[in-house]
Amino acid sequence: MKWLIAGLLLLSYLMPGQSTLNGLGRLVIGQTTADALLRLGFRELDPPLVKGTIALPCSHLRIFQTDRFRYENHIVSDLTAILYDDRLFWISCDLTDSLKTAFIGRHGPGRPAPQHRPILCRGPEARPLTLSSVSWLYGEVQALAVTAEGTGADCRNLRAARLNIVDRTLLAVTTECDLEGVDPLFETARKVLPP
Repeated sequence: MKWLIAGLLLLSYLMPGQSTLNGLGRLVIGQTTADALLRLGFRELDPPLVKGTIALPCSHLRIFQTDRFRYENHIVSDLTAILYDDRLFWISCDLTDSLKTAFIGRHGPGRPAPQHRPILCRGPEARPLTLSSVSWLYGEVQALAVTAEGTGADCRNLRAARLNIVDRTLLAVTTECDLEGVDPLFETARKVLPP
């Protein structure tokens, strides 16, 4: 009986989906620096502002972006990386079917949340925004894959899928900064989907 339990534990350890969630390839939460991003071809954007101010920058944060990034054998598009005190704490990128397959292959199926259908627009052609998400959690690093389809808050049709990988502790610390422009879909999902 002991050998059966030991064998099952070993098998679960060796199965795919058991790797540490710490980022996206060479982008490692808590380790990647601004210099490393610049060497990878990222460009720095204007710093975010403190919410409710005219021009008070969030001095601990730096935002970088690239149109294309290679993760394993996949091209990731529209990738934004945010650093807190020169250490990566948030990755946001478009979520394609191939990236989703690769991510699930490396980290397992994740934990799906029930669909949510908030009404963000009251126009005559408006449809509820259908939000679906799958999350992965390893220590303080959380990944959230969000898909949305319907009418957004601006009353335009929206169809999008994004992957966000964040250090939850630093995300909580940066709430005074206006980061909604990084990925409005992530912010909407965080507000309406269960934790």
